[in-house]
This record gives sequence, C-alpha cells and structure tokens, in this order.
Amino acid sequence: MRDEIVDLMEVKPKILQRKTVVERILEKIRNFVDVFYTDMPEVDGEE
Repeated sequence: MRDEIVDLMEVKPKILQRKTVVERILEKIRNFVDVFYTDMPEVDGEE
C-alpha cells in the first residue's frame, strides 16, 4: 500500500523521507475512516 500512496503523490518525497511521510498519510486515512465507521448510526433492515 505504501507504494500506491507514493505513486499517487504529485511531489514524491525523497527515499529517506518516504517512510515517515507515508506513515503520516496512512494515519490520516485511518482516522478519516474511523470517524465514519464509529460515528455512523446502525441501519437495520435497509440495503
């Protein structure tokens, strides 16, 4: 997944910076998903 994130970036970070930059982006993505996952009301019977 890290390679895909780097491929999507307009400005590629240097090799030594990639690990920290990608980890920060992954953390932001996880937090974003978590907000919707935990805050979504449960819907019964609707599909």
